[in-house]
Amino acid sequence: MDTKGTYFGTAQYNIFFEPVITSKIATKYIKFIAQLGLFLPVGDQELNFDYQFLIFNFGINFNLGRKYYDL
Repeated sequence: MDTKGTYFGTAQYNIFFEPVITSKIATKYIKFIAQLGLFLPVGDQELNFDYQFLIFNFGINFNLGRKYYDL
């Protein structure tokens, strides 16, 4: 990968495809989010760096100060 070009058209870059599956489990005030995916190079350039093939993300979302009304 040569990034010595002065603009995007002269430099050499590689493209990655990242399909991901997202899962969400939620209660009234807390939401758990998990993502599992792949990191696949699809360009024809040789990669001069290491990358991880598998992606995993996990997060927790808290809803604070929100009023819920029973309908």
